Amino acid sequence: MRQVLDRCNVQCGQSSTSSFLPTRLIDLGNSDQGGNIRLIESLSARLGPSNSYAALSYCWGPTEQAKRQLTTTLETLSRRLDVIYFDEMTPVMQDMVNTARALSIRYIWIDALCIVQDDYNDWMYEAERMGSVYANAFVTICAISTTSCLDSFLDRRDPSVKVAFRSSIQPDIHGYLSLRPRRRRFEADIPWRGPTSRDRDLDCGAWSFRAWTLQEKEMSQRLLCFGAQRVHFSCSMQKITEMEHGLSESGSLFSHKLQRYKQGEADEYLRKEWNQLIESYAYRQSTNPQDRYPAIGGLAKLMAEATRDTYVAGLWKGSLPQGLLWYTDQTYYTKEELLQRLSDRSPDTYIGPSWSWTHSRKLLFQDFNLARLENSPSTWTERVDFRSECRYLEATCTSESTSASPYGRVENGKLKIGGKVIQPETQRWFQSLGQLGVTYGGCRAFCDLDWTVDYDETEVEDPGVLLLLLGSDFLRFPSMESETSGRDSRVLQYDENSNMTSESVQVRELQSSRTAWGLLIHPIDDGARYVRVGRFRAGEVGALLPFMDRPFEDIEIV
Repeated sequence: MRQVLDRCNVQCGQSSTSSFLPTRLIDLGNSDQGGNIRLIESLSARLGPSNSYAALSYCWGPTEQAKRQLTTTLETLSRRLDVIYFDEMTPVMQDMVNTARALSIRYIWIDALCIVQDDYNDWMYEAERMGSVYANAFVTICAISTTSCLDSFLDRRDPSVKVAFRSSIQPDIHGYLSLRPRRRRFEADIPWRGPTSRDRDLDCGAWSFRAWTLQEKEMSQRLLCFGAQRVHFSCSMQKITEMEHGLSESGSLFSHKLQRYKQGEADEYLRKEWNQLIESYAYRQSTNPQDRYPAIGGLAKLMAEATRDTYVAGLWKGSLPQGLLWYTDQTYYTKEELLQRLSDRSPDTYIGPSWSWTHSRKLLFQDFNLARLENSPSTWTERVDFRSECRYLEATCTSESTSASPYGRVENGKLKIGGKVIQPETQRWFQSLGQLGVTYGGCRAFCDLDWTVDYDETEVEDPGVLLLLLGSDFLRFPSMESETSGRDSRVLQYDENSNMTSESVQVRELQSSRTAWGLLIHPIDDGARYVRVGRFRAGEVGALLPFMDRPFEDIEIV
């Protein structure tokens, strides 16, 4: 395997030229076996960029088990700098040491030992650098089939259960059925392909369901994944699985997609890749819910550096109107529970603002490029000319970090909008083809709610929401000429009294074919502020027109 890593280092062009080194590393000593193990400060040890290291990606597991692993604290730091006893390490740490030594790698990084766990400032500082730790590692060792720090990834036990069978028709036909547990995965499976050996190994553990491990995987140059059945290697150019022949192009890691973007891919390409990444991240779990942003902070920082866009609470200012229109089709809270959760801004429980996606576990972003006709699944239409319908749209967040980094925990977030609001004509939902909606100005708005609704009820009373218009676009059918969209792309102009100008009045009818998109908002703090509780879309002819007669209002969503 060392030869594979060295060959990849040369052929794949993924050798890091960065001078980055983690604050601390674990030195395994000069000897191939049995060398003295200790924690070192990279700066004081005068390690240079040529001192490559391996990083470990694993699951800590349930709290009771995580407490049993060896860690570095303020009390034990000096002791760890002197010696770390192999016998005191948990099985996953011992396996990491043995694997690194087998690969002739002297230095390794394990978060439990390289971060001072009870020092808040040290943890915050290292959490912000976590992405860089994995991005600059020579290789990341992934314990994909483990469920906690007490599991061994080198002790590869078959998790299947063998059940004997004999044919009742032909008794000479007999043998064993091998049954393996499989978790329900939110990531898209490919039905015609079936699960690969890597998929089966991932299903045996909790690694692919933890929040922090997504960033650790996506930012790494090379992955060496130890499963219950096979060992899997992947980099930017190839994937190799133990006992399987043939190579296949990889390019699946986000760090590799950033390289493609830098080589000329369009902005829309990277934005779509980010959205898909966050969709796969949303269902992952973390022991501390407040780690939702820090666990992908390194990925966000890479994205910001590549696009020069501004990151704010999981979204991007350059595409904020579209990003705010995320939705969920699997909710876990009643309306009352959701409002209580979103209204709670206690420092001990606050995760993020209501307009961010951090409260959702099943997340989808709207694709404003393609849309499938409901009555013709084989026909694709194109969404074009998305534009903001707000006078202004400003998102700000206060970071919990002393360095004011936008990639860590958030203390509070505000969304200030100069927009148009309409109250539904009746505080009752209607149902049509399995969708909920409300009526306004003679039009229908179909809604995606952030709370759970009993769809067996014919009506849902008193939702208490307002419709806030964010943007609009044009749905172009294949038979339409492209000029249709061009004529429709003119933006309405308003005077200082929020009245349409004479030119806007003349083109108003052209706006009747645009689809209206916006948020469902609910007042809190006696109506002074709002929280987001869903989104709406209204695509029938004239859906945008009722908003045109409304004045702009200053809205604050927290």
